[in-house]
Amino acid sequence: MTGLDLRPGPAGQHHLPLSITYTLLFEDFVALNKAALRNGPPRSLFWAAYLTFMTGIFLLAIIGTGLWLDGWKSLELFKRSSFQSNLLRIYPAVILLAVVINLVGRQLNWRWTFKRRSISNKEITLSFSEEGLQSSVSDFEGKASWAAIKRVYPSKAHLILFISKLEGFVIPRRAFQSDEAFDTFVIYAKERVNG
Repeated sequence: MTGLDLRPGPAGQHHLPLSITYTLLFEDFVALNKAALRNGPPRSLFWAAYLTFMTGIFLLAIIGTGLWLDGWKSLELFKRSSFQSNLLRIYPAVILLAVVINLVGRQLNWRWTFKRRSISNKEITLSFSEEGLQSSVSDFEGKASWAAIKRVYPSKAHLILFISKLEGFVIPRRAFQSDEAFDTFVIYAKERVNG
């Protein structure tokens, strides 16, 4: 990284780094996706709807399998209170299973998607100016003005500059020479975006 002096200069102006270079790793891709999940509708509502839907599908599959294997004789089970109490006992297990499947499935999906991205494990160079930033990866280049950045999302290990609800520039802390330089850049990015 060059030009790392981010301390405020005369009249509060920052001296921006000219550019940073880093390799886009799987952990960076995961950070972007986790931040994007937080960028959407309230997670509690999503989870409630998701678990209700998954539990209903699972219970319908159990009932449907019973009807298919035993014929329509299984309908008598619904009239027994023991069946209803057993169904209530497995309900928490079904919810836990849905959560585990979701978490494992999400990680597998992210790994599968990351491997197929053209910028995965490639060196990225981000150049900064007062107008915005420019990215360069292999034969690809892109520009974004600071006004195009919709949201600045800092975490312990990354800064994500969202250009939409799901897309953004992932800037890892490791791309900077020091934690202080990263923290100062986070402040600068917030100032530029929030104006």
